[in-house]
Amino acid sequence: MGYFAAIIISTCSLWLAVGQTPPITEYQLGTWGRVNYVKAVISKQDLDTGSQPGEVALIFFRKLVANGKKDIPAQLIPRRLGGTGTETYNIAPMNERSSTFFKRKVEDPIYDAVSGGATVTLEVWPRYEGTEATRPVRFEASATRGDGTTVVDNVIIQNPPTA
Repeated sequence: MGYFAAIIISTCSLWLAVGQTPPITEYQLGTWGRVNYVKAVISKQDLDTGSQPGEVALIFFRKLVANGKKDIPAQLIPRRLGGTGTETYNIAPMNERSSTFFKRKVEDPIYDAVSGGATVTLEVWPRYEGTEATRPVRFEASATRGDGTTVVDNVIIQNPPTA
């Protein structure tokens, strides 16, 4: 029965990869529906238009952290940058301290660049320890303006477990 469930989850993951909510333009899912990659093209009209995590995303998040870790449901494309909180492809477990670093090193510089009129492409890669893991051990992010100049240069945010 476990093998059959894994096939269904993998099939659903492929189906979910068909559509996305702007400004998100691309994403990839892995085992158990975990997010492996998400990309967004963010312009001024996207700022402050995102949504908070919805019920479906929160249920999904709780399944990812079923081991009792005190993580928060982080939006890989943050709400301030127009990221959706209602879709599971934009949610990953992150400890609060890592979330603070992510905001300072990734979200804030992009927000400032876009507020100044730039269109910025943000790419985020949650990195896992093993193929079955559902909680990232770190996040990697890069962002460039439309003219190719760097806003966020390969930032790595460690995501240690919170007891």
